[in-house]
Amino acid sequence: MYDINLENKIISVDLTRFYRNILRIRNHPKVNKHEFFYFEIFVLSNDQQISSSYYPIISYYDEEYYTQNYFNEQIENYQYVEYLTEQEKAEEEKYKNEQKEYEEKRKKLILKYENISQENIEELINDFMSIHDSEYLKKIWSYLKQLNQTDINLNELNEKLINYFHHEIEFMLNGSIYRPFIDEQWFYDLLLSSINQEKNFNKIFHLMKKFNLKLKDKSQLVYIPFLGRIIQGLIKENYQLIQTFGQINNEFIYNLYLSLILGNDYNTDETNLNYFIEIHSLTNIQLTLKQLSHLIQSCLMTKNSDVCQKFLQYLSNIQTLDEEQQQQHSISTIDYIIQFLSIIIRATIYDLDEINRRIKLKKEILIKNGETIFDLRAKLVTRKSNDQQNENVQPTTNTEDNDEQEEKCLEPIFHFEHYKYEKIPSHHFNIGDSVALIDQEQLDKYLSKQSKIDEKPPLRLFYQSFGIILSVYPLLSIKFTYWPLSLTNNNYLNRQKLFHLERLPNFVTLNRSIDALGKIIDNKDSLLIKPFLNLSDNINKDQLKNYSQDQIRNTENNLTDDNEYNHAALNNSQRQAIKNALENRLTLIQGPPGTGKTETSAWIIHLWLQNFFQEGQPILICAETHQAVDNLTRRLLQYRQYRLIRYGEPRTVAPDLHKYTMPTQIELLRREKQQSNPDMTTNKSLFGPAKPREIREIISKCQILCMTCSGVGILEPCLKFPFILIDEASQITEPNILIPLVRITDQIVLVGDQKQLPPIIKMAEAKSLLERSFFQRLLENLNINSIMLDTQYRMHPALIDFPSQVFYDGSLKTGIKSEERPTPKEIKFINEHIPLMFVDVDESYETIHGSNIYNRREVELICQTIQTLLPRRQPTLSPIDIGVITPYTRQVKEIVDKLSTIQVPKGVEIRTVDGFQGREKNIILISLVRSNNENEIGFLINEQRMNVLLTRAKCAMIVFGNKRTLISNNLWKHWIESVPNVNSTQFINQCLIEQNQITDQHQSQTTKETNQYTHNKKKTYSRKNYRR
Repeated sequence: MYDINLENKIISVDLTRFYRNILRIRNHPKVNKHEFFYFEIFVLSNDQQISSSYYPIISYYDEEYYTQNYFNEQIENYQYVEYLTEQEKAEEEKYKNEQKEYEEKRKKLILKYENISQENIEELINDFMSIHDSEYLKKIWSYLKQLNQTDINLNELNEKLINYFHHEIEFMLNGSIYRPFIDEQWFYDLLLSSINQEKNFNKIFHLMKKFNLKLKDKSQLVYIPFLGRIIQGLIKENYQLIQTFGQINNEFIYNLYLSLILGNDYNTDETNLNYFIEIHSLTNIQLTLKQLSHLIQSCLMTKNSDVCQKFLQYLSNIQTLDEEQQQQHSISTIDYIIQFLSIIIRATIYDLDEINRRIKLKKEILIKNGETIFDLRAKLVTRKSNDQQNENVQPTTNTEDNDEQEEKCLEPIFHFEHYKYEKIPSHHFNIGDSVALIDQEQLDKYLSKQSKIDEKPPLRLFYQSFGIILSVYPLLSIKFTYWPLSLTNNNYLNRQKLFHLERLPNFVTLNRSIDALGKIIDNKDSLLIKPFLNLSDNINKDQLKNYSQDQIRNTENNLTDDNEYNHAALNNSQRQAIKNALENRLTLIQGPPGTGKTETSAWIIHLWLQNFFQEGQPILICAETHQAVDNLTRRLLQYRQYRLIRYGEPRTVAPDLHKYTMPTQIELLRREKQQSNPDMTTNKSLFGPAKPREIREIISKCQILCMTCSGVGILEPCLKFPFILIDEASQITEPNILIPLVRITDQIVLVGDQKQLPPIIKMAEAKSLLERSFFQRLLENLNINSIMLDTQYRMHPALIDFPSQVFYDGSLKTGIKSEERPTPKEIKFINEHIPLMFVDVDESYETIHGSNIYNRREVELICQTIQTLLPRRQPTLSPIDIGVITPYTRQVKEIVDKLSTIQVPKGVEIRTVDGFQGREKNIILISLVRSNNENEIGFLINEQRMNVLLTRAKCAMIVFGNKRTLISNNLWKHWIESVPNVNSTQFINQCLIEQNQITDQHQSQTTKETNQYTHNKKKTYSRKNYRR
């Protein structure tokens, strides 16, 4: 493993090749002091005086990313030597030789070109094609054009060159390391010289169409040779001739638009989508809704806000529908689709503009934000073993063969490491994130030439390639859709080149929403949900109400005879909700805080399985967040061990549910097949990516499939489900909830609460449409009835009075007694029967830095209260019993930082309001933060947010805020006047009983420690003076 001739060298070791416990076995003194997870650097020595030949250089990092290295003091000189396996060395040597041969061959061909003649032209053309040299191919073509007479047939040569470029570009898109550089003007001239023949124009069109199909599956950044722009020019200048070919139809114009979006060179700042208007003015051909949705998805692929913005402008100026579509869809459905497609592209523009502005920020800020990683070196991990292997790949309809073919079609994968540190500094990158690679040297060189007053270009101009993160720890691995420009040919061998990575918005969910809208557009299936997709005022609400409440099943006898159901601890509203869910086409269940919506949902699923389940047709369970899916999954498993799959990336699933995830189930499936077939290879076939046929087999065998709404988009398009239950439906935007809903054939149950937080929408323009969930729109606009669960089992009866009266019109009852929710003894409440009070913090003001708002005095009071609740000696409460909620992220940080400086057990949960929805704690402390003379309370004015704030506590709740500021709002004034009040001084002196005792003890102890410290300090000073 090591070269024994190397003395006193630092060797970089891949953790997969090194048995780390060897260090512990050799009892190196530094090993025992640290908890090691991996090593990358070791010292190898032949010095026999050193007891162990392996000496680690241990690196660790604090928040500022400083590094401290521990070296063996007996070794004086260190030299960095990169460790490579014999296979890696052989591969590097191979490609270096290839590069050398290529350069030598090119030099010989250039010399041969100097003596060009008609006799050697064909040979030269073939030779330059073999080394991918388009520069000299252009020179040869130009030379022939200038000759008056030649034995070479130019039409045949043009066809040969066009076929060559088709071949080259296709290889590039399939992962070839070679990047053809083609002069756009030359390629235009080449096509122009052939366009007088219909067969040549057809060939060009099919070439464009073929590339579009390839590019629609990849986020391709540079599309060579810009066919869309070239063909646009050809049409514009030769429209009368081309019109006679009869090829300019709807399909042709759609593919031309697609090429214009995907086929521009976005590494220049010339994004001229006026081409759309020019072509439309010539042809006046209308697009279909399906084509429109595909074009919007292509705009998302470019990750270019300019393209998205200009395409949006284009859409507003042209008609996008034909008469046939108007016969297929109602005007209201068409309007619905266009409105949501437009809002999706607007949301994309917002996200991309945020990224483009990163170029204006300092490096330190970008590192702190965690969305950018600098100073990385790239190391190739995987590439195609033969760039020409795709020549022999034949299309096949066999599913298993397709799976094998997919595995062979590899894309370049690179590991990235920091050029200086063993470990990449802290960041927010995760598996599955989309990233852009930037040549750091190129960007720095450009920025160094700019003055401070120069306008910074958008960051997208420096993107080299898009990739997907495969792993973050211990190695940062990225799969690129094609070879980054700075790593093409043999440039990837340059280990000194530095790159940086930009984390990009993940448009997966947006694309899946567009696919869902595409199912509505196709109109092939009778979609259960389609009648509800109507945003207009002109709507027959009674007809839709009757449609939703159609009784498609009668379960009266089933429920009457079900002994288990009859003896279940369910209240009347829960039973009514369950009955409706089993019988009606669409059921809306409103679940206020603590009313047992998870229990009700579990019973609905259980009864669906018991009465209607058919093998091969699992029930689909969804929610917006992974946490909500996990909560419902746990409840189902507590009830019975169903055949259940928790579909999702294992990193997003709670650890206790990992055995139900797809990777685990696939491994079990493979083990079963190995046991039944002893001839199969053992370890290798157990792991690796899942094959589509394996996923199909596992889904067909399960009873329940649990996943997020967005995650449903990963399933095969043909997969349908008879039943779906969606939790947290009031928090899901309408485009997102359509992803699972377009797959449902029989019954839909939506569970949510429109009185709590709506979907979180950052973009102001989109709020009016997206902040109102599908759940809320059905209730408020279509007047579809919901079943409200009317009995809460979470809060102390005294805590529920205000939320019930104000948010639920007094209809929310309590199902528990006050004795079941004991008041904490550590705090003295003003009214001993009401474990609730408002603490008026009137002696301080909020601090504002940009959008960050915090209140230090409230931070101090929160921390003092936590100290009281969790005394150091014999605490009766656990940290997990306490939750702290505040509207502002900065206040969360201030409280966390303050708690870290005092002696309090870890485990107190501190979150924003949005982060606490769906959660509960025995004791809740709330910091409202706002305190100003202008009586501004920000988004505290939102009633839904207020409802969440006031309904998280089970036993007790204390709210800290400035009364003078808050009572400017009528609702907060109403609440403050309805609960016991105390000012902050009274709260400290009268309510914090344990804290006062602790403070007295602490002051006494502090006095003793201070006296002792002063005495020791005097003795130290006297010794120092003596030494002098």
